[in-house]
Amino acid sequence: RSGQVPFVKAGPKREKLLRDTEAAGLTSLAEALRRLVDWRRAQLQELLIRHGGVLDGARLQGQDLSKLGFAKWSLRHADLSNCNLAVCDFSSAVLTDANLSGADLSGGNLIGATLTRANLRDAKLEGARLPPWSSGLMEGV
Repeated sequence: RSGQVPFVKAGPKREKLLRDTEAAGLTSLAEALRRLVDWRRAQLQELLIRHGGVLDGARLQGQDLSKLGFAKWSLRHADLSNCNLAVCDFSSAVLTDANLSGADLSGGNLIGATLTRANLRDAKLEGARLPPWSSGLMEGV
């Protein structure tokens, strides 16, 4: 509390104190960074009013983004794993190399979306409108 590091003789007690202090510092740093990096639904809704934005590399995993519009957005390398994306509009969006594993895309519109090398493992696609395989937009899926 004084801002000074207490003196501890070398040995296991000192090593434990250093590990505990480092762990506490890393935990608080991780929490602060998470607040800066993670996007929340309200912020996304505000952003998605515009068409054709860029969220390349965004880390959105596990978010409830249902019924939002991503039409003409670029989401290259975005992590949308385990997201609720039900009834979302991804028409003409670019999802190249995006991670959609475990995402719920049911009822969504992906017509015209580029899904090249997108990871759709375990994604729910019931009722989703997908680009035709012959379009080349789903290469490597």
